Amino acid sequence: MQASCRLTPDTNTIRGGNYGGVLVLFDRSGDRVVILSPLQNFLVTNMRHRVSSNINALDFGLLGSVQRLERPGIVLETVIVFGESFDDAFDRWGQVLRAYNGGKPQIQEDLISEYLSKKKKIRKKD
Repeated sequence: MQASCRLTPDTNTIRGGNYGGVLVLFDRSGDRVVILSPLQNFLVTNMRHRVSSNINALDFGLLGSVQRLERPGIVLETVIVFGESFDDAFDRWGQVLRAYNGGKPQIQEDLISEYLSKKKKIRKKD
């Protein structure tokens, strides 16, 4: 399974199910970034890429492996966030998730965000 791919009209593989997660789409420059993810109930939410002769769609719903819900009335909501850079998009995404779920910001650096931030800063200087 691949973790990333170039989207074209012929793309027929976007990871979903137990291997899926947050979907991040971006242009080559990194100036336009879109994040799609569950808003809550992350561990039971599924994204599936459905391709047929006339459909190329993303479906969101409950994981097929869920056998029983612990509480009635479970809600699955999806959020889409736009940003003008990776930092901007992920900051906005974090703000939305914290506002909805009542969390507090935590500053944490990681290799991926550091790498993408540095690439973006280098490109801006050119």
